[in-house]
Amino acid sequence: MKWIILLAFFTAYMAVVSCRGFSRRSGRCESSTDCADDECCLARTSLQLIGRGRCKRLSSFGERCTPEDLAVEEYGGKYVRSCPCRSGLSCENVGRFRQSSLSQRCVRSTVSSTSTTTSTASTPTTTTTLASTSTTIATTTSENPSSVTGG
Repeated sequence: MKWIILLAFFTAYMAVVSCRGFSRRSGRCESSTDCADDECCLARTSLQLIGRGRCKRLSSFGERCTPEDLAVEEYGGKYVRSCPCRSGLSCENVGRFRQSSLSQRCVRSTVSSTSTTTSTASTPTTTTTLASTSTTIATTTSENPSSVTGG
């Protein structure tokens, strides 16, 4: 009986030592600093949240995501369910159930591209439209003066 207990403790000790030694190769992490630059530390279960999570790649376009500010700081900054988006993408609620955090997906950032497109495309169009409208009004007024006076 003593041998069985001793063998069980030795096996448990070897399992702990081997996991700590191979944590970098197996992708285990305690925080996102343990992972590569294009990865985050992800906890899919409550045991991984308390213990070690897994290094997973950052979410790409159209994939599920978690906003960067929702990392659980109390447990080393691990993310729950999914990683944040890669650079150039933002995590937004899309689809039918927009109030649910399960509908968050990585989409292209629209703030910088929309303002650039709007400022360059609409300004010349507006100026051209106003100039042609003014010309049309002036031409109509000078060609048909009776319509202006009402008689």
